[in-house]
Amino acid sequence: MGAELMTLPAFKASVRLQDNILQQISDAPNWRLEDILSGNSSADIHAANISQTACTALQVAIVDLFRTWNVTPRACVGHSSGEIAAAYGSGNITLAEAIVVAYYRGCAIARNSREGAMLAIGMSYELATELISGIEKEVKIAAINSPSSVTLSGDTERIKQLEEDLKEKNVFARVLTYWVRVHHRSWYMTGQVLYKFWKYRCNSLPNPSIMLLYIPNL
Repeated sequence: MGAELMTLPAFKASVRLQDNILQQISDAPNWRLEDILSGNSSADIHAANISQTACTALQVAIVDLFRTWNVTPRACVGHSSGEIAAAYGSGNITLAEAIVVAYYRGCAIARNSREGAMLAIGMSYELATELISGIEKEVKIAAINSPSSVTLSGDTERIKQLEEDLKEKNVFARVLTYWVRVHHRSWYMTGQVLYKFWKYRCNSLPNPSIMLLYIPNL
């Protein structure tokens, strides 16, 4: 992820800057974004603290790359953790704030002990709502990706059963490689942990002016 982009000086410089910022915080990671994005790391990219940080780092570095080409956005829209890069692209938070928010978001998610699963399905929001009627306490609509694509989040066994049922009906269904349920009510505690991370550790962040003001959609 990003291996070819790492050959571009502006992109690589942004990634290295983000690495340097992460190494300044009190509980710095023992891995480097440059290694993760270059494919030269044995670290588990599916681990929340790594994947969350790497995805944001990639997006932030692309924004920086575009800026060197004098390409700037008229508007920025982000979904889920993509809201962090959108906030950076729009100039509302700094690079340091963006990557540290992403890192602590991943750390908070990693502490969520309530395992679950996510399921991408090829159907509309309306049909998905009908599909989970009666089991809303176990499964929620996590994201509306397009008029014909929805992501569900919930209990692992229920999600696996839905996948089997939909495949039997020739409806696209695929369990995502993610070990926690995202955008689910169980994330309430994750949000509390994330807030504590920000509140007590933002002094480690260079220029933490917006740290506690920006809370991305969990």
